[in-house]
Amino acid sequence: MIKNIRYFLFFIGYIGIANFIYSINLDSLIHILDTSKQTEERIDAYNKLGWELRFVDNNKSREYLKESFKLLAKNNYQKGRAQALNNYGCTVMLTGAFQEAEDSLNKSFELYKNLNLNEEAGKTLTNIGSIYFYQGNVNEAISYCEKAMTYFKDFPEKAAMTNVNMGVMYRTIGNYELAIKKQLSALAYFKNEKDTSKQITSLNNIGSLYLYFKQYDKAIDYHNQAIDLSQNYPQGKGAGYGGKGSAYLKLKLFDEANDNYNKALRIFDSLDLKKDIATTTYNIGDVLFNQKKYKESFEKINQAKIDFISLKLEREKLTCINMIGLIYFELNKHDSALVYLQQAFDLQKKIEDPVIYQSTLRNLAGLYELKGDTSKANKLYHVYNDSKDSIFSVIAAEKVAESEAKFRLHEKDQQLFASKNLNKSLSEKLKGYSLWMIILLCLIVFFMIIYFQKRKEAKFIKDQKELILKKYTSLEDAYANIHNSLEQFQQNKDLKTEYKTLPDWINELSKRELEVLSCLAIGMTDQEISEKLFVSLATVRTHCRRIYTKLLVKNRSEAANFAREYGLI
Repeated sequence: MIKNIRYFLFFIGYIGIANFIYSINLDSLIHILDTSKQTEERIDAYNKLGWELRFVDNNKSREYLKESFKLLAKNNYQKGRAQALNNYGCTVMLTGAFQEAEDSLNKSFELYKNLNLNEEAGKTLTNIGSIYFYQGNVNEAISYCEKAMTYFKDFPEKAAMTNVNMGVMYRTIGNYELAIKKQLSALAYFKNEKDTSKQITSLNNIGSLYLYFKQYDKAIDYHNQAIDLSQNYPQGKGAGYGGKGSAYLKLKLFDEANDNYNKALRIFDSLDLKKDIATTTYNIGDVLFNQKKYKESFEKINQAKIDFISLKLEREKLTCINMIGLIYFELNKHDSALVYLQQAFDLQKKIEDPVIYQSTLRNLAGLYELKGDTSKANKLYHVYNDSKDSIFSVIAAEKVAESEAKFRLHEKDQQLFASKNLNKSLSEKLKGYSLWMIILLCLIVFFMIIYFQKRKEAKFIKDQKELILKKYTSLEDAYANIHNSLEQFQQNKDLKTEYKTLPDWINELSKRELEVLSCLAIGMTDQEISEKLFVSLATVRTHCRRIYTKLLVKNRSEAANFAREYGLI
């Protein structure tokens, strides 16, 4: 049904994106036309303007492209000509001039091919494919997309987007195995590239595919995944709500279906997406039909039909005609029903869509049965049953499940591989961290030793000063006494006192070192020694080291004990 076609985001030129975001400032392009004297630059500006305005103002778009062709008639700018032909083909396609569009796109393709511009050549082929899709010739559309894939070998993103569209095409003609493979292949690429917007498109397409197999829980799950990713992508969220609405409709949960469809409609209205608005309007009409509100349903379906006709969407128009026939059937207006259903049946012969075909067969068969024409009814029922079996075969469902299972296993393998690499990376990082932790620990221990030594030294200095002040009236008095005693011992080596004789190396101390030792003995800090003797801190520390070496002591505490031991204090 039409509700399952809403996700076919196949607008021309940028495969798979329904609402092309204008990335070029139109005013700047017009400014180029007003100021530039370079012909090729002006051609590019005309081409871009024609492309940007094709949906907004189709007439103006064609005018700009015709101006481009005028310049190209006097200039051998082949790339610009190819672009103008491509843009013109896409623009006139929207007016329903499909043959003119195809002719223009074919010329564009030949030019791109000759210029070895494979990406552009492939995109042009997909544009031709869209012409056939819009006309209902899905197999021909697929053929052009398959040709485009040969040009996208070096452009994986374009290949993935083409897979998305072919997935929708294969679903349309009932080839669900290929449909799921194409969609899952695209989804894997978009996940790997972390391309959120395109992941959303694939998730919604896969969700809509599961509606065909009545696996509504899976359909809702995929659409919910799309909605969760769509915080910054309102169109994807709208498509997700629309898909959920379709699943709830199949489950006959009409309130939930209406709620989701109306959420989708509000989003599409805000974005002014005419095709999606028409599709969602149809779906709301479908809900009303299932609730037996036939008059309200007719209004919605008829409005959708008018919009689809203006958009030149044949498949969607056909679906509306089929539904209107069914509404008349339910209202017991059998003559009107027959007109619409027969019209739908005749039109569907040009549309390669087995779901629509099945619906028109079933409805017509029921109508002929009511009118008493059992021969026609039985014939149509027989064809209907054959088509039903071919569409919803168990084998197809199994193949879809198999494809998804393979995709899930591949996804888990990738996650496991990524996890192993992460663990390996973490292990290597931990080794590096361990080395740094050891170095850091050593530094901490080193600084702690220094810290506690400083504290011990500070405590000694404090205690030493207190001890000195108990014996002497002031530190200066103590310093003078100790310094005089040291000088006296140096002047007379053989002098004996009531104290122990000083060792021989006391005589090796210089005059300055005697002064520093005197200061150490009374508990002065390096800074205090520096200020008293008018020397730098570095000089004080150098003298201290020499004193410790000559006296065979390790620090100021032992130096003070030396002085105490020999009766200097």
